[in-house]
Amino acid sequence: METILAATDFSQPATNAAQYAAQLCKQLKARYLVLYHAYKLLPISRENPESMMLSQEKMQECMEVFLSELRESLLPLAPENTLILTKADSRPLETGLANLVETCEAKLIIIGSERDVLKKLLVGSSTKKLMKTTHSPILVVPPQAKFKAIRKIVMGCDLKNVADTVPIAKLIQLIKSFQAQLMVVNVGKNAKVPLDDREAYEQHTFYDLFEELDPSIQYIEGNDVSKGLLDYADQFDAQMIVVVAKQHSLLERITSSSVSKELAASAELPVLIIRK
Repeated sequence: METILAATDFSQPATNAAQYAAQLCKQLKARYLVLYHAYKLLPISRENPESMMLSQEKMQECMEVFLSELRESLLPLAPENTLILTKADSRPLETGLANLVETCEAKLIIIGSERDVLKKLLVGSSTKKLMKTTHSPILVVPPQAKFKAIRKIVMGCDLKNVADTVPIAKLIQLIKSFQAQLMVVNVGKNAKVPLDDREAYEQHTFYDLFEELDPSIQYIEGNDVSKGLLDYADQFDAQMIVVVAKQHSLLERITSSSVSKELAASAELPVLIIRK
């Protein structure tokens, strides 16, 4: 992977995510890590229009200093052959990231989150806008998550219309970049074996499309998709959870209001959001 892009607001969750990104560069053999901060300008005085220029120049200068300090703190964590770059501007976060994704050809965006990651952040306005403005996968890192080499990845999938709704090429490329085992989990009220004809067809289609990854598929019956995924990930010592963002799908079920605070608080694994 050539470039990883990490957004930061210099908060503890964002700094932890940047540290995670720096260490992840080694596993993904990333050549560049770009740290990006989107700042808001100070109010402008109508009586003194020059205040706009002064505010922007001062804010830009301060943010560049903060980014430089963050960069220095990450150098011991990143591989020696990974170049850490910084960028700050006053554009909206989703606009700035989308632009950088295009100009830097970033293949992965990493952001920090509050601990309530599954319930709160995935349905947050910034993440929704990001998912609309860029097709790059977004890795959400909880504030207490410490980097561990990604060896097992749990992917939630409803196994419905797989060929048309799952970003097959992206997923294969990502999983191969991690050199990890893909474990697919279908959690649902009627997720059980034996399968009916439609379910059997979708399962066969999935195995056929992802044949080179040799994935496994586990069916877990239950109403709480999040709990099923997190319990499975914990049971098999996975290091990451993947969800596919598609309309009326698993992502909406995961981020529904039914997710309990206790469950969301236990989500300490990074969550990778990928869209078609």
